Amino acid sequence: MVEIKLNPLTDGFVNNSPHKVTDDKYNALIIGTNGDSRKADSEEICIILERLKNCAGSLMLGDSDYIVLFNDEKAFDLEEGRFFVGSMMVMKMNDEKLCPLSDDEISEVKELLQDRMAILISGDHQFSALTLS
Repeated sequence: MVEIKLNPLTDGFVNNSPHKVTDDKYNALIIGTNGDSRKADSEEICIILERLKNCAGSLMLGDSDYIVLFNDEKAFDLEEGRFFVGSMMVMKMNDEKLCPLSDDEISEVKELLQDRMAILISGDHQFSALTLS
């Protein structure tokens, strides 16, 4: 069974507690392949980036400047391509720097991600997965 707790470091086919955001200043979108989402502050972004440094996967969304960062160890291959199930962090790239997202950009990111989702079935369970290739 897939349970997503909006923790890009551990989500997927495992259960872990989500990291709580305590700061009111938000900069990045944390979004699960199940559609659940929340915003992350700059302190949490730094923690996630540090912990992802040896296992990070990334994906640019179409022709946009939005970059999806995820734990590549949670990605998997099927005959149809490569997929990811879990949660990911999305930010904007500007001159090779990560930048915060506005509320309008968050809405746009959600739409772009929806276009990359596939429905996968495992036994009696059906779940959404991000198509990587």
